[in-house]
Amino acid sequence: MEGYRRNLTEHDLERMMIPRQFWQAKFKDIDTCNQLQISDEPPVTKSLSQLIETYLVNMEKMTQDGIGMFLYGSNGTGKTMAACVVAMESRRRANTVLFVETLELKEIVMGKTKFDDEQTVWERAKDVDFLLLDDIGKGVQDSKGFGDELIRTIVKHRASCKKVTWMTSQLNKKEFSDRFGPSMLSVVQECIVPVKVVGPDKRTASSKNLTAIFTQ
Repeated sequence: MEGYRRNLTEHDLERMMIPRQFWQAKFKDIDTCNQLQISDEPPVTKSLSQLIETYLVNMEKMTQDGIGMFLYGSNGTGKTMAACVVAMESRRRANTVLFVETLELKEIVMGKTKFDDEQTVWERAKDVDFLLLDDIGKGVQDSKGFGDELIRTIVKHRASCKKVTWMTSQLNKKEFSDRFGPSMLSVVQECIVPVKVVGPDKRTASSKNLTAIFTQ
């Protein structure tokens, strides 16, 4: 994790469109208990934090080669938080970064949502050094397949430009292939490492903690 690193400002975080709930996320917050399944290998004794650490140590090469991650698994296993930690670290190293919740993708494109005076959010998503597409497959499906086609378009475009794309999803690899097609999965696997994240739902634990405050 050596090399030039800049401090992040609130302006940086807003410009990256990182959800405020993850602004204070740190590497130490990533779960050390999650088991991973990488590609089609059996589960390995490696935690999500170890995977992220490996990526961060090799971030310069990962950025040069356009290598991202596809974190998939059940709700609440820390996929988005981990991806945001990497995204923010990428920005600290002076790369341009954007977070896009795929639920909002159709509205962003159809409404030509502005990023700034020079670009729309869609144009920005194509151009940034590091793009995080959160919750792939949620809320974008429609009868004409427009939402899914947007995801295919942006991922294939960025792959061809060797730009880093990270994705999170509850879809497993088979569901992803069925939904977006084998050719899309093939493109993804050339430059985006699929990793299944297995662990407890932290949101349930947080909910119990909040409830306990008012029931003591």
